[in-house]
Amino acid sequence: MSFSKSTLLSILGLVILISFIGMSYFNDGILLDKIIVCSVLLFMVFFAKMRSDSSNSNANKTNDSNTGMA
Repeated sequence: MSFSKSTLLSILGLVILISFIGMSYFNDGILLDKIIVCSVLLFMVFFAKMRSDSSNSNANKTNDSNTGMA
């Protein structure tokens, strides 16, 4: 399974954001409410992008098989 560069960067960004949430939680909730809101929004964007990328790759495979380029 190969990942595109943008997908890997998005996953890395989410991991960093989760680590910020953890650090904020252990340091008495400094900016925790703002970080959680941002993480929910970024996760929704990431999820929509992953769905879009997977549907585009499926469409490309279908087009390739229809043209005989598989």
